[in-house]
Amino acid sequence: MEQTSTTPPSWLRRLDGPGSVLAMAVGVAIPWVVIASRSVAEAVVAGLALGFVLHLLATRNVAPLRAPWFLLAAAYWAWLVLVTALAGANPDQMLAALAWGRFPLATLAIATWALASARAQRLALWALAGAVVFVALEVWLQFTFGHGLVRSGDELPGYLSGPFLRPRAGGYLSVTLWPVLLPAVVALAAHGLWGRGAGVALVALAVGAVILASQRSPLIMVLFGLALAALVLRPLRVPALLAVLGVAGMLGLAAIFAPITFYRYAVHLPQLLAGFPETHYGQILARALAMVEAHPWLGAGAEAFRTGCYDPRFHIGWGGVGDGGGEAMCVPHVHHFYLEALVDGGIVGLALFTASCLALLWALGRGALGDPLRLGLFLSALIALWPVATAGAYAGIDQAALRIFLMGLGLALAARPAT
Repeated sequence: MEQTSTTPPSWLRRLDGPGSVLAMAVGVAIPWVVIASRSVAEAVVAGLALGFVLHLLATRNVAPLRAPWFLLAAAYWAWLVLVTALAGANPDQMLAALAWGRFPLATLAIATWALASARAQRLALWALAGAVVFVALEVWLQFTFGHGLVRSGDELPGYLSGPFLRPRAGGYLSVTLWPVLLPAVVALAAHGLWGRGAGVALVALAVGAVILASQRSPLIMVLFGLALAALVLRPLRVPALLAVLGVAGMLGLAAIFAPITFYRYAVHLPQLLAGFPETHYGQILARALAMVEAHPWLGAGAEAFRTGCYDPRFHIGWGGVGDGGGEAMCVPHVHHFYLEALVDGGIVGLALFTASCLALLWALGRGALGDPLRLGLFLSALIALWPVATAGAYAGIDQAALRIFLMGLGLALAARPAT
């Protein structure tokens, strides 16, 4: 019988079953893929987004696209493409604008397709727990013995990078540890004094690994997350308090056993905050604001800072004094998601991007307070999207793939709690 216009092609329907199994497999593997290979992680995200579009075509089901957070993200995506075209951007920028949509699409794919089943969610949580333990263990082994399971601890002076080639262990743990740590501490607290003691030890080991990684922003965000979690979960209050005291103690010991780490936290961080306008981050902010002033409403298009940073028109220091570092300070991105949205999409773009983030957090947080696992995934998203912190580019795949996994899993659990 001849197919009607509303019937998907038979080949597409035949591919949907194996495609769904493959999507579950790669979705579950994301925490480990990020550790192993950034290029493979990029391929996984793009494959999930494309596969999800084919899945929607095969099933003729557009209901997932009606999620408020996704509609707002799609609106920002459309706006970014429009303003990039209007700005006369180069082909690379246009391609970046068109490809931005893979992030919300892949997140929706995880939430409603790849990890929609209870079995897939359980596998994903075990994979996440294994990856978190592996990264933290690698950091502790590097500190204790000078060499981890896969990498030496002296490859990056002043940092313990765990299994990564660059200083990423602290950032990885700061967003991934919550859905592993919170349920474990709450479960242990039900087993009396020894359980509570084990919970304290878990928190200490997790926070200690972040301290040893020697990344300032991740440590601040972990302490922030602990404070928020302790307000909600009573069993976490004593471990969180002891962890804060332990941070002070570890920093004191670091002056003896890890002087570079001590310098980064106790000396260099206060210096950065006191002289922020003269720091590299201060120069980046001044350069970005100069670009925003030139394009306040429409922005300058996708990845505008990468090329616009070199434009002499924007070489303006704070208070209009100096050249703000000239070309020497230029970097590919502004190290802040919301500032990036403002530079690229103007005030309208920032409003749409912020609204999509808030809607996503609302979807993740609604009804999560009584569930340590869902609360942990909400904290992961909140920390990843928190505006008062430095970050990589929004499209930086190591952060983006983890966001997609954690937010997608949180949305999947909100729709169908794991059993």
